[in-house]
Order: sequence, then C-alpha cells, then structure tokens
Amino acid sequence: MLDPAEARLWAEEIASLVAYVEARLCKSIARTVWADMGASSTDVARLAKVATVRAELERQLGRGWQRVIRRAQEVLNMARDAGQGQAVKDLAKAGYPTIFPTVQAAAVETIAADLIAHLSQIPPIALREAVDVYQRIISRPVASVTTGAETRLKATQGALNSFARHGISGFTDKAGRRWHMDTYAEMATRTGATHSLVYGWANTMTVNGEDLALVSDHAFECPMCAPWENQVISLTGQYKGRVSVQHATREDQTVTVNVKGTLEEAKQAGLYHPNCGHTMRLFLPGITRQARPQHDPARYEASQKQRALEREIRKQKRLEAVNMIGDPTPAQTIRECQKQIRELTAKYDLPRKRVREQIKKAH
Repeated sequence: MLDPAEARLWAEEIASLVAYVEARLCKSIARTVWADMGASSTDVARLAKVATVRAELERQLGRGWQRVIRRAQEVLNMARDAGQGQAVKDLAKAGYPTIFPTVQAAAVETIAADLIAHLSQIPPIALREAVDVYQRIISRPVASVTTGAETRLKATQGALNSFARHGISGFTDKAGRRWHMDTYAEMATRTGATHSLVYGWANTMTVNGEDLALVSDHAFECPMCAPWENQVISLTGQYKGRVSVQHATREDQTVTVNVKGTLEEAKQAGLYHPNCGHTMRLFLPGITRQARPQHDPARYEASQKQRALEREIRKQKRLEAVNMIGDPTPAQTIRECQKQIRELTAKYDLPRKRVREQIKKAH
C-alpha cells in the first residue's frame, strides 16, 4: 500500500530546518539592532552599514540553505526508493513474482529540478526581506521617540516583534496564495516527495504488468480528493470507464470494473496535493473490495485547527528569538497552544506532529 505519510514527515523535517534558518535571521537582526541602541539618528545612519549587515545575513542564510538543499535531494531519493520498495511488498503479498524496474532518470530529474527550483527561490527573497526589515526597524524607533510616543526600548522591541509575527512571507504560488518561508518550503518538498514516492510505486507496478490501483478512504478528506475516494484508477491510462478485465486469480473468468480515471487525471484534479493523506494499493480484480466512503467533517476541521496552532507555536518561537527584554508572553503562548493541541488530538484521535511545533537546527 502506497502511503504518503512518509513524504509528509520528510517535508515537515525540511520545514523545521527552514524555520531554524529564519529564526537565526531574526535573532541576528535583533542583536544587530540592539547593538545600535542609544545611538543618535545620525549615528544610526552611520552604524547601519547595510552592506555589512546584508553580508552577514547572506552568510548565515547560505550556510543553512546548503543543508536544506542537500536534505531535500536526499528526501526525493528516499521517497522514490520507498515507493518502489512498497510496490515490491504489495506484489509479493499478492503472490506475484517481482521485477525491479530500472529507474527512469529523466522522470526523477524532472521532479528534483522542480523542487530545487522552488527551494532556490527562497534565499534571495528571504535576504531581501530581512535587509528591508532591518532598515525599517532602525529608523522606526527613532521616529517614534522624537514624538515622545514610545520609549526607545519599547519601540525597538515592538518593531522586532512585528517582524517576528509576520516572519518572511513573500512567497507566492501559482494560485496567487502567499506563503510563509517554512510552509512554502514544506509545500514544495511535500509535493516533490509525494510525486517521487508515487512514481517509484507506480513505475514498479506497471513494469510488473499491473495497471489498476485503488485509492483509499479517508475520514477527513478535502473536497479535491473526495471524488476519488475508494475509486479504481489506471496507472497508465490503459483502462477507463466500465471495462471487463481478467480475474486476478482465475484465468477463465473476467470481471467488470469501473475505472474512475487515470493516475495523472487524479493528480491533476488534486489527489496527492501537499496535504493529502490518501493511500493507494494494488487493485486485484475479483478480489479487492471497495468500501463505502466514510466522512468526518468535524475531524477534518480539527486537523486544520491543529495546523493553525502549530503555526502559532512556530511564530511564538520567532518572537522568542527576537525577545531582548525578557517578555514571558511567547513562552506562555507556546504552552497554551501545546495544551490546546493535546486536547484536540485526544478528542479527535489525531496524531501529534511534534516536528511541526519545532525548529530544527541546520547542522
């Protein structure tokens, strides 16, 4: 059975690495800004030396990003191998002899190139936003203090907090949606890893003469995936519609199967999107049974709330990174969010994804 859960875990690891890189940028900006505290507006302008600050941020970003890219490439290879290995297990379980297919380099390279292209967009945008934020922060407190509205301490911390709350979020997908730095990297990696996983599984199946697969049911599916639940699909397009095929174990018998569409059509319609939790298994005509779909909208909504709480925790950890006045609020908020997640996962039987609440150091 092909399960994209591994792809999600690997993508969450990449997101955690990216979140760490971002937190380092936030902390570096905070320390640099704090070092300028007490200087006059003229001194601040002199001390800013944006080129020097930019070089330091670029150094930190580049060092962390090398690890992100290396790990992303490893993830794609692991996903492909995992898909292939699962297909071999599925065929063996069905009692079929198995041929290990030769990996089509072009297919894997296309997936890798697409992922690396998405990830490579992040550093220049992140660097530009970080430098822009630094320049805004060193000027904003001075303007506030001259009007007497805020103390310089509060003004500086407020500006840093504003940056940390929003984070680096100048990333837009094809649909025009804006993404935060870590979630954009996670989305791109999850998409690439899932495609690589599906490719490894489907390629192994078709090389061994199997073309039909059954998409799983999912208790809290999204509207894009719902039409494909418990539906038979063709991996290559060999079958479509109501077709007569040979029974899986009886050579003298045929059975009628309704084939919803092709794997490619299902993917184009939204199946195996970045957050998809559907599995896929070998369909054996005359043996495999299609279950009645089960829907649980409340559990789906709970899973979305869990994701929102995870994002809030990561945001609060960015606030901790720039916290220079010992404000206890971020730590308190993190504990409250974790409490809500514990209650939510217990009530709706959802898996706790601690990696999504963390930022992982990029060694």
